[in-house]
Amino acid sequence: MASLKLDGIHYVLANQSDAKRIWRFLTLYFLDQELLCKSIGAKSSYSWMEKFIQSKLFRYLVKQNVRQPTSVLALDEGNDLVGVVLGNFYSSSKPGPRESYSLRMANSLDWIVSPKVYQVSRVYKFLLEECRFSPNSLIHDLQTPDIFIGKVFCVAPHVRGLGIAQELMGHSHNLARKHARMYVMPSSSNLTYRFLAKMDFELAREAPYQSVKDLILETDQELDPFRVMFKRLDVPYSDDMMEDPSTHLSLTQFHGEIIRSTT
Repeated sequence: MASLKLDGIHYVLANQSDAKRIWRFLTLYFLDQELLCKSIGAKSSYSWMEKFIQSKLFRYLVKQNVRQPTSVLALDEGNDLVGVVLGNFYSSSKPGPRESYSLRMANSLDWIVSPKVYQVSRVYKFLLEECRFSPNSLIHDLQTPDIFIGKVFCVAPHVRGLGIAQELMGHSHNLARKHARMYVMPSSSNLTYRFLAKMDFELAREAPYQSVKDLILETDQELDPFRVMFKRLDVPYSDDMMEDPSTHLSLTQFHGEIIRSTT
């Protein structure tokens, strides 16, 4: 496929009708690349257990983040999805969902539960305890009353290097700073880490994958740590690649509203 130019890319707020096509996009470009999703075979859907796990991931990664206008999509000239930032707002007055007691139990009952459920429970424990990547923990640790947590940040391979990632992050940032004082985004690779650092994110925490490494690799290959990155939202987003800062239009409250078109 010929490389797309930046011309023709437009950015919109996601809504609930976008959920299925976002999931298809993640199946193509995210689930096999993100280490923790890969470790539990998130892309597989052969058995009823795998389908059940997929339904939970679909709810966590997609459905929870399109109920309100909190996620941003990049669309090409043909209106095909080429990039996403999925996330949501949380506050100390409206914290996130409680931790799953059933998954915690499964982690201690590996001799009873199915291997697949046990794998998921180990990943869940890694995120909650070693990474402290949950709304309640992040609000507490970063000492902020409100927070935007990005859960997925992905650009299709054939349009990378065209500035779409910077545009997506810029629009997501401008939306987040209207409702939160802190922006959090996870990083599972040095590539994402360097990009976020360039966007003025700071390192809040990093955790090696040691406790779940056997789920990810069958070799002794070294892995980049899981990092939790944060950025304070008391200053406007700035991007050196954009000559005219006024092109960063404010997001509106309407689902599916075009934010900016590069045509």
